[in-house]
Amino acid sequence: MFGFRAAEVIGRDVAFLLPARDAGTSGIEHLKTHETLNPSAGRETQGKRKDGSVFPVDLTVGRIGGHETRHFIGSVRDLTEDKRTEAELRALIERLSELRAREQRRIGQELHDQIGQMLSGTALLARSLEQKLSARGLADAVAAAGIVEQLRGAYAQVRDLAKGLAPVMTDRHGLGTALVELCERTKSLYGVSCEYGGARDVVIPNIEAAEHLYRIAQEAVSNALRHAQPRLVRVAMSKVEGVVVLSIRDDGSGVPPHPEESGGIGLRIMRYRAQLIGARFEIGPAEERGTLVRCTLPG
Repeated sequence: MFGFRAAEVIGRDVAFLLPARDAGTSGIEHLKTHETLNPSAGRETQGKRKDGSVFPVDLTVGRIGGHETRHFIGSVRDLTEDKRTEAELRALIERLSELRAREQRRIGQELHDQIGQMLSGTALLARSLEQKLSARGLADAVAAAGIVEQLRGAYAQVRDLAKGLAPVMTDRHGLGTALVELCERTKSLYGVSCEYGGARDVVIPNIEAAEHLYRIAQEAVSNALRHAQPRLVRVAMSKVEGVVVLSIRDDGSGVPPHPEESGGIGLRIMRYRAQLIGARFEIGPAEERGTLVRCTLPG
């Protein structure tokens, strides 16, 4: 594994098998100071081969015998293949996520542009028929009015489904418009003041990046409502010299000192989405009170 012959290593300080920066944190110092080790607790570190190359390893060190002895046993497992497989799986998951998002956008677009428009047009025809029947005093006008209402209801449901699948579909329904609708829907559903204070005409050519930004805003607003009991949530977006800045600020109870350690999946998802599009993600206390989430996407 390390490229040495037995005669080259027997009797040497085991620390030479580790990079200098890791020798004091990987169990070696425990050996030298006779501290008790948990033999079942492995730790991930790096090994150093004879040629100087570094590779990931899992290292477990344990004491054998009594405390009077200086006998230890170490187990080293090469993690190179594990890391390669992990990277390949991560790339595959990202690709599958991208394909799923693309298919969702396609379905949402078709629902909005084809089925939605068809329902809207049929409702207009039914409305015209209702008016003609009503003008003649025919009782069938009531049935026609019922058809109009059913078609309008179906169109509203299709429109909501389309927005759920593809909230940022085209330039005519871009990110700014989607964020405005997110704020309006939040205020309507939860009774919390939610305002959009940014520009509506920000153009983000990459539709996937725009959708990830929308989902980050959606998750940040949802987290604020679930955990912070805010009276006001403010969403803003700007674009200066090609750099897009999306911010979500609330006046709620605030964020823990180390939010990354809270274990919340929402935070991890937002950070992961930002990484996918090459954006910088930040979360911390707002100036006066509450929490500020900011995502910066370079042009």
